[in-house]
Amino acid sequence: MSPRPVVLPPAVADALTRRFGRAVREVREARGWSQEVLAERAELNRSYLGEVERGGAMPSLATVAKLAFALDLPTSHLLARCEAGSALLADPGRAAGWPASEQASA
Repeated sequence: MSPRPVVLPPAVADALTRRFGRAVREVREARGWSQEVLAERAELNRSYLGEVERGGAMPSLATVAKLAFALDLPTSHLLARCEAGSALLADPGRAAGWPASEQASA
């Protein structure tokens, strides 16, 4: 039997986008930086950064790396912050409604 194609459920994608934006905002604010400061350090447009922080834009992997670098964090740390405490993101197979037997192989 061929493997099931992996499709990210919209609810998971939306949750990931919102939580990533919240993580960026929390770290930025903890450093006492404005959006303008972070946008300049990451070489991003300030209005785009605002969209990311509000969960209105899903950044590319390159943008995630730029933000992490600008925040002086490993990319993995920034991504882990948006997964922490979210059952939806920690178990996307369950969120997709896959049977338990298929989740392990997905």
